[in-house]
Amino acid sequence: HHKALVSTCRGDFDNAISFVKTALQQQPGLAWAWYLKANAQACNGDKQGAQEALARAEAANDNLSFKEFAAVVNKTSATKAAAERRLAGLASLGLA
Repeated sequence: HHKALVSTCRGDFDNAISFVKTALQQQPGLAWAWYLKANAQACNGDKQGAQEALARAEAANDNLSFKEFAAVVNKTSATKAAAERRLAGLASLGLA
């Protein structure tokens, strides 16, 4: 999960997807990872896959909203650019 996060912050969405898939194989109930996957997929133009990942995030934790996710992303990102990369795909889905 952390490798996927670092890749996302760097804008390397292909590697982010690869790393997050591994994380989700080990912890399929990790809603944060599903949000990360949805963002990376949307950034790579896979809107359908991103929507499916969002549904999995909600199923994993229906108490974690996009608003809460985005607030944590904005608080924990080292730079504004990194936060933007962590949310850009989700924003393209109309979640922002």
